[in-house]
Amino acid sequence: MSNLSLNRLSAKLSRKVTLRTVLIVPFVLQVFAAVGIVGYLSFKNSQRAVNDLAAQLMGEVSNRIEQNLRTYLQTPHQINQSKLDAVKLGFVNMKDLSAWEKYLWRQVQLHPYINFTSIANPDGEYRTGEKMSNGTLLINASGPSTNFDFYSYNTNDRGDRTTVAASVKNFDIRQHPSYTYAALAVKPTWSSVYISFLEPTLILSALQPVYNSQKQLEGVL
Repeated sequence: MSNLSLNRLSAKLSRKVTLRTVLIVPFVLQVFAAVGIVGYLSFKNSQRAVNDLAAQLMGEVSNRIEQNLRTYLQTPHQINQSKLDAVKLGFVNMKDLSAWEKYLWRQVQLHPYINFTSIANPDGEYRTGEKMSNGTLLINASGPSTNFDFYSYNTNDRGDRTTVAASVKNFDIRQHPSYTYAALAVKPTWSSVYISFLEPTLILSALQPVYNSQKQLEGVL
């Protein structure tokens, strides 16, 4: 190609590439580049922020579950310890269990994590305060005083027995796995899972054996 042809082509290109184009195109390219970089960084930061928030929420949920589970598992043993303290301090004894009825009845109202609390002695006397799933408050009794039949009583607002809500023939708490297991454990422990007499509910009991100064078993909480 001759020098003349090159000069003509160069002149044509120079007329098409104006000063405005020279100024605008780099600016637009810079804007697009800046927007792209900002968008990318924003996406990465947003992703990191979402991940951080999700991690914080999962950590918070885990902590709440752990706290609730710890409370749920500690409360029954704390109630048993309170009953044991009452025995050791001489406020109540393991022989006359009728004196325990209103105390047990009140305990199931004070502690939302339990549905019943009970006491039994080596003679086979057994007393329970129980709160049904519908909120009904009961006192349960069995042993020599009931000819070893299990009776569940409705109660009034003072914790007195009223009418019989249910009964089960031939029940001796000493033959129940929770009593025998507590007697063998010698220390606070848990029962195996068993089914309530009164409603289709699975029960897991915190167990506390009671011993006198001669290391003889006085009963089970």
